[in-house]
Amino acid sequence: MHLVYLKAMIVVATVAALTTVGVSPVWGATPSAISVNAMAAGPDGNVWFTIKTANEIGKITPSGTLTLYPVSGNVQPSSIVAGPGGDLYFTESNGPALGRITTGGTISQIALPPGGGNDQSTAKGPGGTIWFANHSEVLELTSAGKIVMHHQPPSQTHLIWQIAVASSGYVWFTSQDRPRGSSRYALYQLTPAGKEVAHLEPSGQGPGGWLTIGPDANIWFGIAGGADEVVRMTPAGKVTVFPLSKNCGWAGTITSGPGHDVWGGQSAMNAIFGVTPHALPGCIDQITTAGKITTHVLTTTSFIGAITAGPDGNVWFPDSPQGAVGSIDRLTIGGQLSHFPFTASPSSPPIPITLSLTAQVARNSDQTLHVSTAPGAQIVVQAQLPDSTLVNAQGTADTAGAWTYSWQVTSASTGTATVRLTVTSGSTVRHFTKTFQVI
Repeated sequence: MHLVYLKAMIVVATVAALTTVGVSPVWGATPSAISVNAMAAGPDGNVWFTIKTANEIGKITPSGTLTLYPVSGNVQPSSIVAGPGGDLYFTESNGPALGRITTGGTISQIALPPGGGNDQSTAKGPGGTIWFANHSEVLELTSAGKIVMHHQPPSQTHLIWQIAVASSGYVWFTSQDRPRGSSRYALYQLTPAGKEVAHLEPSGQGPGGWLTIGPDANIWFGIAGGADEVVRMTPAGKVTVFPLSKNCGWAGTITSGPGHDVWGGQSAMNAIFGVTPHALPGCIDQITTAGKITTHVLTTTSFIGAITAGPDGNVWFPDSPQGAVGSIDRLTIGGQLSHFPFTASPSSPPIPITLSLTAQVARNSDQTLHVSTAPGAQIVVQAQLPDSTLVNAQGTADTAGAWTYSWQVTSASTGTATVRLTVTSGSTVRHFTKTFQVI
């Protein structure tokens, strides 16, 4: 691999006066378990993200209002992307399906063929397609709703990490040599005809996980092994390396962002690469397509595990100081940084939610919901039956936090029914979605 190093112009910028915005805490797990894995701009003007450890999908509005949506089963949502039809799609790193969530919070699953599932990354492709990958396969959800598996050759020995799709239809993915934990990384290309091409052969200085298609149609990524560098590669394979500030952490996350630039995060600790945490501050780098770099130094020793360009024209990322819960942060092109902290307080405790129902109900029979939550919580239920009939109910949990509701399932057809639960306690709101079968 031939790397061309440029003497990049690096501008170190201190962020403008920090704004910490108070928000209502919303917890599906204990604060120490919160870890944002991926972020995406939603079609509703909000930023959406996954919390793998809490098994939840979250969204944050431009003004900082946070809402979490629990996902049924311990599927551990990993990557997320906005897709066709106004929905978002997420991978399940511990599940057999591709998840889908509407902007209203209704969650469903798309079953995958044998060999699919346990997926890590996802990306939006041209023509309304969604691409995603587990460690050994690349899969495509076509605009017609068909799942296509693009198998690796039997002799292939790499583990797929991250995936990006160009408007030309070429799919790019980073990989790590087997066995897992190997320090050899590579970059591959999957052509529209299904041919796999190695562009950067496995080496200790290959792409380290995250990559993006830049506004210049080139591929941008960080270097593995804790290097403070970012790489630009043309579709033809020409590679240029831009050194980043050595006064920050290691390069990791990257996204095509506002200002026709590429934005990346340098983290003070980087568990992905297995390197030792250090005391350097976390930074956000703004990189023009010509290689001019402006570094926005954060105020904390941070792990930046995800980054995305928001619909509001700003850059959003989770800021997780070592040993602390962290926040969702917003950075403007002008360098104004705002914190929206995940902070639990005695006045706003977590809202527990347990919803029990009958998994299969015959038409014209009764379905009963048993809800266990915070005492005095306000509960709103909407159930959509297979024939699109809506059943609405509301009530208040008793002093023990219990609430029960029964109704007759008068659906004209059989199939899947979806129950959406909204629970409000004080200023905290949580949503829960569960399905049952009408037979």
